[in-house]
Amino acid sequence: MIESVLHYTDATPVRLLLAVLLLPLLYGIKRIFLKRAERLSYPNEAILITGCDSGIGLELAKYSYRYTRFTVICGFLDTTSEGFQQLSDIRSTNDDGRLFLEVLDITNDLHIRKMLEKIQVMTQSGKIRHLFSVINNAGILTYGELDWLTCKQVQEQINVNLVGTIQLTRSMVPLIIESKGRIINISSVNDSTVFPGLSVYSATKSAISTFSRGLGYELRKFGAHVVTIRLGDFARLTNIMANHSVNRDMMWQEMASEKRDLYKDYFDQFNSHLMENYGMTSPKNFNDSNFFKDFRLALLSDEPPTTITCAPLMFRIFYFVNELLPVACQYRLLDLMLHFAFRWKT
Repeated sequence: MIESVLHYTDATPVRLLLAVLLLPLLYGIKRIFLKRAERLSYPNEAILITGCDSGIGLELAKYSYRYTRFTVICGFLDTTSEGFQQLSDIRSTNDDGRLFLEVLDITNDLHIRKMLEKIQVMTQSGKIRHLFSVINNAGILTYGELDWLTCKQVQEQINVNLVGTIQLTRSMVPLIIESKGRIINISSVNDSTVFPGLSVYSATKSAISTFSRGLGYELRKFGAHVVTIRLGDFARLTNIMANHSVNRDMMWQEMASEKRDLYKDYFDQFNSHLMENYGMTSPKNFNDSNFFKDFRLALLSDEPPTTITCAPLMFRIFYFVNELLPVACQYRLLDLMLHFAFRWKT
């Protein structure tokens, strides 16, 4: 089966290089001939989506409810959030019993245990036949160089993006094995392409991508799948930078005086430039991207790719070429891109 490894990747560096060189031919053949069978989804099959408070999670929840027949269980950190309010309105307008809104802090063992128990009760009572998919979307980003981040900011990113995701997945694995379903982990292209100020965030996403590959191998003997969706730039369509000003002030307040002297004006220049230019390659809306198509492929394909890079073709080429290069060359390429394309002074 011919597959565009620039978009759906599960290949060696040599194959990646060949894919870059033969991109036009491979991409055209894939578009014409490659068909992936979609499974049917029924109301008595459920999916669980974490981090539905806003952004990616909210869009996944709305799409799944409107365009599939799954029962959609939405996890929220905050019941006063935009996502909770929107989905509450949808549920009140269309009371068909397919939309469940639940408080779920994936860093809280009690919340995870209660979610598992609720799904088990739903199964035993016949509301659902089984849990078909867990979509691990919940995540946070605190933008800042490692030398600036507070210990709490480092730990929170690790706890939410990595530890909490693994703990929730671990609790749901028996249900996924039973349903021969799938786990979909929302990662980032920053799992391998690291921009300034993202060393900790990228470390957590790299770990999740690696975790997905390992877990996918462990579950394949049961007929279950693990899919990683590596998101490109969607910053302008999410609230991922909503708390940046607060985080920036916290960094500065807890920074030792010698560090303040070391970074001087660079700290302010970095953060000012970041707020002016973040998300400059972000699509104007989700429908202008491959987002929903890629999600549908991950969720409904009988044989989903292990990894999907959700980004425009030009950026998929950049990311995969970048991953083939030695680290020193990656640094130089990043310098050039930041300087000329993003006007970033590093």
